[in-house]
Amino acid sequence: MLSLILDPYTSSTLLQDTLGKLSPNDWSDLEELAAQHKITSRFYQTTGGSVKPEGFPSELHAQLKKTYLQNAVRNTLILHHAAHLLGSLRENNIELSQHMAF
Repeated sequence: MLSLILDPYTSSTLLQDTLGKLSPNDWSDLEELAAQHKITSRFYQTTGGSVKPEGFPSELHAQLKKTYLQNAVRNTLILHHAAHLLGSLRENNIELSQHMAF
């Protein structure tokens, strides 16, 4: 079920039909599975990032949104620090090997 939901080739009609049939327990089980695989952000993007599907438990939606936003902030900070580090390396004429270049 999780692979169907996360598959980018799943049609929006099939996705909405599938999500509409989930019980609160199904949602909880899917969230737990997504957490085990460390893909909760992707799960949130697919299932409730823009419009919360009917039957999606509000508490779970809020928790996934919070985790998604925390991850976005973390990723932004990592990118900021990486850019600063690369700038410092360039200023000091330190070349990166091809394996390290972005």
